[in-house]
Amino acid sequence: MPVKDFEEEKPKGLQKIPSGIPGLDEPMGGGFVKGHSTLLCGPPGAGKTTFAFQFLCEGAKMGEPGAYISFDEEQGKLIPMMLQFGWDIEGLQKKDLLRIQKVGALEIQQFASQESILLIEIIRSIGAKRVVVDSLTTYELLFKVDYERMLYIKRLIDEIVGRGCTMLATSEAPPGKLSRFEIAEFIFDTVISLDFSKQTKTGRSLEIVKNRGSPHKLGPLPFEISKNGVSVPPR
Repeated sequence: MPVKDFEEEKPKGLQKIPSGIPGLDEPMGGGFVKGHSTLLCGPPGAGKTTFAFQFLCEGAKMGEPGAYISFDEEQGKLIPMMLQFGWDIEGLQKKDLLRIQKVGALEIQQFASQESILLIEIIRSIGAKRVVVDSLTTYELLFKVDYERMLYIKRLIDEIVGRGCTMLATSEAPPGKLSRFEIAEFIFDTVISLDFSKQTKTGRSLEIVKNRGSPHKLGPLPFEISKNGVSVPPR
């Protein structure tokens, strides 16, 4: 089915929002589904954090505040990394269009509660419409059995999406897997896999593995990371 037909066939009632990744919205059938959850998986260095910030910066350009919840990196390390792409991270923070929140090891446990005060405060503080969780793998490691992981991943998604946000979570993917425990990919609405590839000119590939409720292009697509961030070149 040609990509151009996706927009015409998307189910009524689904509202799409731009991903912020040039060349990605078309194969996704018009962008991300508003109010859905997306799992962005891949090995270290694949571009997950850059992709995630680009998603938030796109929302900020349209006046949609975004929150970046980091379980791993300190804000002092993240901002210099993102400034190289020309994004005015500090300016967006001053305008309350972006909040970067590092969650410490003790605080992560709060995110497993049904009513996380910290999570609610992060979203309400700027009226966030887009929320990134980086990385979900750190959160999953809190739990000893798969049943608990499944329960609390779903609870985290419900807490974020249930507050009117579109969610993007990153996940470290071991070789041959989409996620460390092979659970999260069954819970999220959309799953996008980033990887290194010798089969593409860019040396990187992106695959839309799953896109619940919305048609999408199958098979891997080449993508690149340049001075402007992540993009999917035209084929």
